Amino acid sequence: MILGATVWILLLPLLLVLFRDRPEDVGQKPDGFPWDPRSVPARRKDLGPEPVKAVAAGEIGVEVAFDLAAAMRTRTYWIMAGATAAWSMIFTGITLPEFVRWYFWEQPSRILRVYFAYLRAFVEIFSFIFLVRTLISPWRQITDPYPARGFNLSQFSQTLTLNIVSRTIGLIFRSVTLFFGLAAVVALTICFGFFYMAWLSFPVVFWVGLTYIFSAAF
Repeated sequence: MILGATVWILLLPLLLVLFRDRPEDVGQKPDGFPWDPRSVPARRKDLGPEPVKAVAAGEIGVEVAFDLAAAMRTRTYWIMAGATAAWSMIFTGITLPEFVRWYFWEQPSRILRVYFAYLRAFVEIFSFIFLVRTLISPWRQITDPYPARGFNLSQFSQTLTLNIVSRTIGLIFRSVTLFFGLAAVVALTICFGFFYMAWLSFPVVFWVGLTYIFSAAF
């Protein structure tokens, strides 16, 4: 607040004294304003083939249409170009390093942190390590113990069949869960990889596209 008030106090008097917001304040007329050829001094009607120098020297008040080459030979052009470009160069010089650091370092680092956070969440949701360790374990620990004493072929076959079926069901469900979990991780990696590369390459793509548009339009 103090800084803003200081800027107003310092700049407002300069604006009131020096700033001109009408062409009439500097002896000019608005662009496109009809002019009277009779207003050109008679002694300056025979300027010959060099009206640019005459206008630059303030010798005539007639509005002359300049092309780029003619405008670049005037001092006014370079004063206006320098004044217009000065604030852009100052602003760019101050903000460009910060922008480059944010765009090419801070934001990509944040993208990677978000990706690894999602990856950890997916690993916890699908429990990949647990699924691999218990891949062929019985489904929901449904098992039938083998007889401790003696040997009964029928009972042994029944127990073996139940245990094999239970482990097969567990293998199927865990394999399907692993497949969908890995597919989700691959999709997540592809999406983040595409977004990451698009973020880094966007400035180049933007300027190439802008150059192409301007070259096609003009």
